[in-house]
Amino acid sequence: MTISASQSAGGTLIVNAGAGNDHVNISNLNVAAAVNNGVSTGGAVTVNAGAGNDHVSISGVTAGALSVDLGGGNDHLSVSDVTLATDLILAAGAGNDDISLSLLSATGNSIGGNLSVRLGAGNDRLAISGATSPCSS
Repeated sequence: MTISASQSAGGTLIVNAGAGNDHVNISNLNVAAAVNNGVSTGGAVTVNAGAGNDHVSISGVTAGALSVDLGGGNDHLSVSDVTLATDLILAAGAGNDDISLSLLSATGNSIGGNLSVRLGAGNDRLAISGATSPCSS
């Protein structure tokens, strides 16, 4: 399953892949409902991969929030070039999972809220790369 858009869509995107060995690719998608002082607000992307050995790739997404639940299985997740107004939540269920979060590009890469990564039971690998800057209130 591939979801790609070059224009702003607004609203919410929910992907429920179900059981099985799924491939989900989401790229160049803008579901932010509005931009306030240069920050995208509203809109959300939620991916529920379900049980199975899934491959999920998310890049170039602008949204209010992003949530990915890989479910059980030996899963692979790659997230890059995201611009989020609030939270990024990544959850890996039981299995030997591989999660990569890359914040190297200058074209996106801001998380306006919390980054939460939950690794389930199994031999998991988590790689986070890129520049970070301090937050101010």
